[in-house]
Amino acid sequence: MKIMVVGVSASGKTTFTKKLAAKLHMQPILMDEIVWSPGWDYIGDEAAVEKIKQVIAGEQWLFEGYIATAVRTEVFERADIVLYLDYPGWLSAWRYMKRCAKHWKNPRLELPGSPDKFSFKFLKLVYTKGEVWRLEELFKENEWNDKIIRFKRPKDAADYLANI
Repeated sequence: MKIMVVGVSASGKTTFTKKLAAKLHMQPILMDEIVWSPGWDYIGDEAAVEKIKQVIAGEQWLFEGYIATAVRTEVFERADIVLYLDYPGWLSAWRYMKRCAKHWKNPRLELPGSPDKFSFKFLKLVYTKGEVWRLEELFKENEWNDKIIRFKRPKDAADYLANI
């Protein structure tokens, strides 16, 4: 089984993926862990693409996060299922603000040495769902509708997990 979990920042991808991984007895692969070094130091597009390609070369994976444009099509073609946390922008914006408040001194476990920093520019990007417009275009251009499961509310995602 090859599963990809996508959505805007702060939509709950990591939390959802960890819960799904526990249910499926799989090891979750978190994008933030593989593309960021301590201090929010991005490893660069070339290294990110290489790491993503290593992940999707496997026979089984549960992968979450924002996928580099250069390798998105390959990831979605290899995935058996794409779980899309397509929540309202206001919800992810609220979660972003809560996450920043919670982790401004104590970084998230998957990002040691990288405390969250609040940014109005990033808040606007999350609120307007500006991160996923290209993703939406990619979905429209390809015939992946049979593998995309879109959750419009957190309850939908919770129900999905409960029924596994």
